[in-house]
Amino acid sequence: MLLYSGRKALLSRPVTLVVFRAYSQKESSPRLKQNLKRAVDGDSEVFEDAKPRSRTTRERKARAQKAQTMMDFGFVLRPYMKEYFSNVNNLLQSTPNYLEEREIVGAFLGLSSLKQLENGYTVGQIVDKNLEKKRPAYAMHLCRMAKTQGTVGMNRLLQYLCDTDDFKHVFKVYNNLKKWGVPPNERTYSILTHAGVNADCRTYRTNIKILLQIYKDAMAKATSNTSKAIYTNSTLVSLCRFSLPQNAYEFYMQIPSTGRFSRDEITYSTMLNLVARQKNFSDFPELQNLNKIIWDEVNSRVAKKELKFTPRLIDSYCNSLCNRNFTNPYFEVDDLYHKHFNFNDSTIFDKKFPFTEVQLDILLKSCLYSRKYEQAVEIYHSLNNMPNVYLDLSCVHNFLRNFAFVPMLDFQVPRTLLDRMVKCGRSKGGKMKLTSLSIKLFWRAFQQSNSFDINVVDEMRDKVIPDFHIPVDDHIISEYASLYAHAALSNNPPSSQQLLYACKFLHDNISIISNVSKTQPNPLRIDRGLSKGIIMCRCALDDQANYEALKNGDLKWLVELCEKLKGLQIQLKETFKDNPVFKSALENKKSNESMIFHEKQKEMLRRYRKVIQNHEIHIAKSSMKNLKSVLKNHAMRTVAPNSNELKEHEVLEVS
Repeated sequence: MLLYSGRKALLSRPVTLVVFRAYSQKESSPRLKQNLKRAVDGDSEVFEDAKPRSRTTRERKARAQKAQTMMDFGFVLRPYMKEYFSNVNNLLQSTPNYLEEREIVGAFLGLSSLKQLENGYTVGQIVDKNLEKKRPAYAMHLCRMAKTQGTVGMNRLLQYLCDTDDFKHVFKVYNNLKKWGVPPNERTYSILTHAGVNADCRTYRTNIKILLQIYKDAMAKATSNTSKAIYTNSTLVSLCRFSLPQNAYEFYMQIPSTGRFSRDEITYSTMLNLVARQKNFSDFPELQNLNKIIWDEVNSRVAKKELKFTPRLIDSYCNSLCNRNFTNPYFEVDDLYHKHFNFNDSTIFDKKFPFTEVQLDILLKSCLYSRKYEQAVEIYHSLNNMPNVYLDLSCVHNFLRNFAFVPMLDFQVPRTLLDRMVKCGRSKGGKMKLTSLSIKLFWRAFQQSNSFDINVVDEMRDKVIPDFHIPVDDHIISEYASLYAHAALSNNPPSSQQLLYACKFLHDNISIISNVSKTQPNPLRIDRGLSKGIIMCRCALDDQANYEALKNGDLKWLVELCEKLKGLQIQLKETFKDNPVFKSALENKKSNESMIFHEKQKEMLRRYRKVIQNHEIHIAKSSMKNLKSVLKNHAMRTVAPNSNELKEHEVLEVS
């Protein structure tokens, strides 16, 4: 018997040993009494050991066996779960029975434990991981499993559907999650409001009804004025962004102008931005003077200390003034910015907002619409005194748009701006990336400047465009041809080699401007590129340095290029001859060209008369007598033989 007294399996021990060990305890426990009773009754198959270590080992084995069973079960269900969670529509239509296995499904969806469902922010983090992997169905079922703790995850799922333009599933997902016990909050209604109206005109009326119904439900559940303001502004933003301005205006007029719940700076900014986006006020005359009315209301409420000026509110009003329907906005915009913003430095004692690139962009836009192009040049020269301004691409483009209209612009102004852009773009981590529109605007500004250097254009073509990986499109080709045609007809034309290389560049990229069918979205730009390309080719063919090459047939490609450009231009005009916009643009182009020709003639005559007058005065002061005698002799030879003398005033008339 003593051979079995070691720590081996309890079931292999004799009954007498168990009885002896049980009675040898001074204080017998209920567990030992139960074991003794089982031994006396002859039930020696199952014994509970008195030592907790053996019990812990058995529990660990039981857990491991259960985990293995669940793993095997999950392995079997994995293909079915993968197919079911592959689409959101599957979750909206059916519910399989195996979803009752919460641990298996939770592990498949990314949970390490079901206790994670008790924390809403943990659920939101796991939802984010699934959305990063583009698994919206996984995220949706996680929110369903979390129930009351799934609000954060639901908001992130709805925002993901809005960002991916999946508006048709937004409200279905929201309704189902709400039915499954996930409560919405203020952020939920804000997201639904933005998704209520989308760009699809076919569902416009339905979306407006859904949007207004969501707003009505949200306002009914709102418990504070802050919540009401959030719902109202979100609805107004959606109406301004996607629907007709009339709906936004009617909704705006229903918002109280005074009180605890009333229009705030976001409400005013939204309506001012709506005015700024309008191209024509004939359909909505109520919006024409709305920006002035809003600004008067803002000033009155600021005076009553019901509202405060913010940079966003001031920018929105200034941006609304920079509209083609308003004239001379520069002075008002400049006065407002100097009143509320600090241009030189931002200090805590000044109580002014720092002047940044956002305000600079609007100020340059006001210069453009007010035709104060020289002011943009002055602003550019004072950039070094604006420490809070970091030039972005929009500011650079507006600078160049103004430079293109400055007469006799200093060439170094756009050149230094180009160097600044290239240096910033090539620096490590530089955010400034040039585009094809940037290249076009730079070349247009170069064309307007005096002492223009064509070598800068060649440098941009050979270095800047390849280094920044800028695709050559119709913007670049059209402006490049226009620039070289202008240079070829100027007093300082490019060399024959430069002109040939420019024509070769046009020849290599001719396919970009070869689309002259009705699918061409920019026929006017293509026509401009073709006409200027023809001028380039003609100038290259007329160059005496290329005479021998033409004679030997080495420049056959240049002749073919010129003929191809002519054929494309004829085909383009034939294709769009019934297009009223294209037709009127061609007529304006002809009238402008004739006007420019007549202006050049008048300028030449004016200069000629001025030179003659100056020469005449100089001669009269130096030797009036000699002039009279010379003119008299000349007139005597031209008059009749019987004319004996010539009067003094007749001599002056001849002169």
